[in-house]
Amino acid sequence: MVTTWPDNFAFINSTSEIMDNLNKNKILLTMGLENGSPIENNLGNLKEFYDKGVRYITLAHYKWNHICDSANDTIRKWNGLSPFGEEVVKEMNRLGIMVDISHVSDSTFYDVIKLSTAPVIASHSCCRFFTPGYERNMSDEMIIALAKNGGVIQLAFASFFLRNDIYEQYTNGETNIKKYLNQNNISSGTESAWQYEANYWKENPLSDATVKDVANHIDH
Repeated sequence: MVTTWPDNFAFINSTSEIMDNLNKNKILLTMGLENGSPIENNLGNLKEFYDKGVRYITLAHYKWNHICDSANDTIRKWNGLSPFGEEVVKEMNRLGIMVDISHVSDSTFYDVIKLSTAPVIASHSCCRFFTPGYERNMSDEMIIALAKNGGVIQLAFASFFLRNDIYEQYTNGETNIKKYLNQNNISSGTESAWQYEANYWKENPLSDATVKDVANHIDH
């Protein structure tokens, strides 16, 4: 499939370009990586990604990696950033790649805030105030620390990010799915596992959050 961009789209490279494009009424796109794993163990890869237009990197995703711990993973390998992860943050600051702390553990977040010399972002997180116990969302203390850093939080419009009752539905469903897979010796990540999970959520759909729920997070 060939993708063509409208004339009013522009990829951004610097603050001056952002302002220039805004003055020209252009829509801005920022390319990013949602998981720092492709950096591997080579800081030089960051320059390669930068040269290709990447301007933000989510340090981890659903599992810990060589950079840091993940909020979605029960294993806490580094208790925050790894030694290499600290170098990654410094190099991202130097190059001008935004550090994205969505998906990372609380300890990773505070390590980043302490280390980064540039504002950081949470590209898709919500307020933990509404979903107590959901580490994937940000606590009030973290949001305040992010603001003091000069960074911003952007909301995820996923129902289980927005309301605690839906989050509990989701976690109960995940528990039931894992139990079934274990009882039937089905390995996670296989086609059979994906098929069962898809059917489970089709038969047990999550409730829907509303725009009002999104507004509650914005107001908070």
